[in-house]
Amino acid sequence: MNVVDKVVAFVNPEAGRRRVASRMALRLLEKSSRKFEAAAGGRRTDGWAASGSSTNMEISAALPKLRSRSKELARNNGYARNGIKRIANNVIGTGILPTPLNVTDAVSKKIMTAWLLWGEKVSCDFDGKFNFYGLQKLVMRTVAKCGECIIRRVRLKDEGDKIPLELQVLEPDFIDTSKNDQLKVDGGYILNGIEYNAKGKVAGYWLYKRHPLEFTTESAFVPAADVIHVFDVEDPGQNRGIPFLTSSMLRLKDFDEYEDAQLLRQKIAACFSVFITENENLNPISTNSSSEQLERVEPGIIEHLPPGKTVSFATPPPAEGYDKYSQQVLRGISAGIGTSYEALTNDLSNVNFSSGRMGWIEFQRNIEDWQWMMLIPVFCDRAWDWFVEAAALKGNAEPGKTIPVSWTAPRREMIDPVKETEALSEQVRNGFITWHNAVKSMGENPSEILAQMIKDAKAFDAAGLMPACDPRFDTNRGNEEKTPDKSKSKDKSSDDEK
Repeated sequence: MNVVDKVVAFVNPEAGRRRVASRMALRLLEKSSRKFEAAAGGRRTDGWAASGSSTNMEISAALPKLRSRSKELARNNGYARNGIKRIANNVIGTGILPTPLNVTDAVSKKIMTAWLLWGEKVSCDFDGKFNFYGLQKLVMRTVAKCGECIIRRVRLKDEGDKIPLELQVLEPDFIDTSKNDQLKVDGGYILNGIEYNAKGKVAGYWLYKRHPLEFTTESAFVPAADVIHVFDVEDPGQNRGIPFLTSSMLRLKDFDEYEDAQLLRQKIAACFSVFITENENLNPISTNSSSEQLERVEPGIIEHLPPGKTVSFATPPPAEGYDKYSQQVLRGISAGIGTSYEALTNDLSNVNFSSGRMGWIEFQRNIEDWQWMMLIPVFCDRAWDWFVEAAALKGNAEPGKTIPVSWTAPRREMIDPVKETEALSEQVRNGFITWHNAVKSMGENPSEILAQMIKDAKAFDAAGLMPACDPRFDTNRGNEEKTPDKSKSKDKSSDDEK
């Protein structure tokens, strides 16, 4: 009740009661009409700035600064650098391997022979630094750091047996974002350096010939058929990607400054300061006294101070709560980047088997998302089609026909190899998964494993060997199948005794 209500209630209690009841009814009516509290105004939401523009407009305005800050953090901040590196290492590992599907053995052998000479060699790289698996890691690292990556197809002239194709990996800075045209003559438009046709499909990209921050150069239109644009799509219609560090940038910067402040604090604490106070009223001492002044504290020193002087020691500020606060901040940073806390910090001090496994499983889900929702369908599949088309020019594939492909992601490291291997074997035996998929989960090519097993079996037979690694000679497996159930045998013996 306010002052007026109290006065009215004192003079006329009935009128005061009606005033209070009416005010409560108005508040309930106002609250019921407010469907979403987060959309309401008031003290709690004052200062909450939320733009109503489209995703692409927000990204285009902030992307240059986000990208430059992400690069700076990746260069100078150890956690940011390690987070980006861990993402690339876990998503790619030693490479995502291709396997041709629905083709004859002859066609498969032919195309994979060409792949060994192209994808397994640095001849696939325009810069001649990586094989295809190295390019995968370079692309993933660029996407994590810069938010997106451009791969351009470079067709070569017919030179001997070399596959006439190279892949040029470019930073997103190569996109000319100054190219914007709301309406072209043909009904298309250009947005953030990406050109669309009248149907809204990507028609091509305006790319600089050289890095715009290194050279003064002009951009040229490159058809979409010759460009792969890799980024993590978070909103429908999004045409540019944002760095993985975006939601954690401020925390990373603030925590970096906090660590510097703590370091300075510890340096101050490490300084053992001594202060000498002169009491001139009790024992005035002439400034021209030739007595030696106490200026240093040394081990084993015994110093006699003149009357009137006292010694006090500085008490440095304690550094309390640093570990707990650091862990809390780094957990938030790792959540924003998409890694686990342990992967980001290398801190395994508070991890047991169960918590480590749960954290690893959640991180693995992010890894699989980046693999199967972004990198493989956008980059690997497109690059494979380019390769098959170029290989057909050399007679390694049939012209005009595509070859379906299956990709094998790198195997995940087992936390408990014995138990997890037994569980995987039981899943195959019970038909829950196929042997083919079990081998792929280990990061191996099933066709290559099967071919090697056949070759090894022939070699064992020729040498007259019966090793246990060959399922035909695994004595443990035979004993398992022939060993009777002990509980049944015990029940039978007890029945016989009766």
